Amino acid sequence: MDSGSGERARAAGSEARGAVWETSPAGGAPTRRRTVSRWLIGVLAIASLLVALALDLTVMPRGRVVSLLYALPVLVAARWLSPRAVGAVGAAAVCVAVISGAAQGLPVAVWITDVLGLLPIVGAAVLLARQRVALLHDARVIEEVNRRLTDAQQQLQLFIAAVTHELRQPLTTIVGYAQGLQRRAPPGLAEQDRRALDAIIEAVWRTRRISTDLHDAARLGVGQFTLQPAPVDLVAVVLEVVEAQAVSGGQHRLHLDAPEELTGCWDRERITQVVANLIDNAVKYSPDGGEVRTSLRQVGESAILTISDQGPGLSDDQQTRLFQPFSRVGETTLVGSGLGLFIAKGIVESHGGRIWVDSAPNRGSTFTVRLPLRSADCQPAG
Repeated sequence: MDSGSGERARAAGSEARGAVWETSPAGGAPTRRRTVSRWLIGVLAIASLLVALALDLTVMPRGRVVSLLYALPVLVAARWLSPRAVGAVGAAAVCVAVISGAAQGLPVAVWITDVLGLLPIVGAAVLLARQRVALLHDARVIEEVNRRLTDAQQQLQLFIAAVTHELRQPLTTIVGYAQGLQRRAPPGLAEQDRRALDAIIEAVWRTRRISTDLHDAARLGVGQFTLQPAPVDLVAVVLEVVEAQAVSGGQHRLHLDAPEELTGCWDRERITQVVANLIDNAVKYSPDGGEVRTSLRQVGESAILTISDQGPGLSDDQQTRLFQPFSRVGETTLVGSGLGLFIAKGIVESHGGRIWVDSAPNRGSTFTVRLPLRSADCQPAG
């Protein structure tokens, strides 16, 4: 690390430490309560030393147990008081031990022995108090840093959501003009120019999809992901996606097993997004000629959607990372933002549902989505 980086790191640490110990008006009352509590603990520690002195003079036989008798309040103080206060209690314990010896007329050698027995215990108690205070300080610093990181992350996600939202209109305008040029292209337009127009349109659509994914992921991250639930026939949604996938080409065999109708209370656009992502992934990762099976059924008050492919499958480690943002498993050459499954999980969980995968290497993958129907109290949006 260079000197500039070191200075910045030290400055940041100092700033964080300063922020930790500042007391806001709202935090004044808890601080006063802690001060009063510690004062009471100190008083109790001194009182317990006096009780120990009384026991030493009247009840307990003289012996080496005296050091432990006076050390107990010091050890208790180490759990609650500052190192300076613990040292004060320790000094009081030493004084009480000396007073006890003088009151009983014991030789000076006995006093010295008692004091020497107490001093290591007092030193250890002060050291424990220092370590406790340091740990509390570090914990507060970490808590403050985590809070600032969380705030910064939320601000970043809000910024991404705002930027990607603003990108939608320019991208739509670009693709609109490009498609207009494509439609009005003269018959004699060179094939190279036609391919260039196609490439422009495809690139803009891909950029718009990535922008939309970033926008959705950012809103999920800050808890601003909204739904518009309404009565939806899930069978119609799945059938629409399967038919669109079949029309788009490819040599995959698509099978659908579903009832005539399965209606629930969901956001149709968002659920379509989930189904399209899962089926598109199943086709994308399956070999040409592979089979993709989609089934839909009702179990109790839930709809169960399963999508199975004949792809390479996933290891346990890949499965743990599968629904994380920007997670890519398998072939990295496949086009995508790496946010599809993260967003799908967020959409499903926003509906009160759950999504998971069953897979193993070389055995394909089966994604399952469970969605509560909630059709009884569903009202059409808007």
